[in-house]
Amino acid sequence: MNNLRFNYFEPLGISYSISAELWVGIILFPVVYVIKKYLHQLLMPFLIILTLFTFLKITNDTTNFMNIHYDKAYPFITYGIIRCILDYCLGIMAYLIYEQQNSNYFSNSHTYTLLSIIQENRIQ
Repeated sequence: MNNLRFNYFEPLGISYSISAELWVGIILFPVVYVIKKYLHQLLMPFLIILTLFTFLKITNDTTNFMNIHYDKAYPFITYGIIRCILDYCLGIMAYLIYEQQNSNYFSNSHTYTLLSIIQENRIQ
């Protein structure tokens, strides 16, 4: 039994993620929505700057990326929240790239021509 290795989690070691995601979602998603709706060209640069800031903050201040849940980066902001902002920004950027690729694929003239030929054949 002593040869088995168990991962030990602090009693609240995982719950920080839920609260970090809640607060980051409450703050970040409305900001992203407003920027996407009114200043669409600035959304990707905003996310890139925020991603770089959070990544550099974590790499410059700590030596242990994955075990910094409760350490305070600022008086009311922990590194867990900063990691969550980094993760959300990467996810939003990945979705925006995916969305752009799909919109370009369906706006391609060859795709439109192919769809119109299929539709004409179905009518006849």
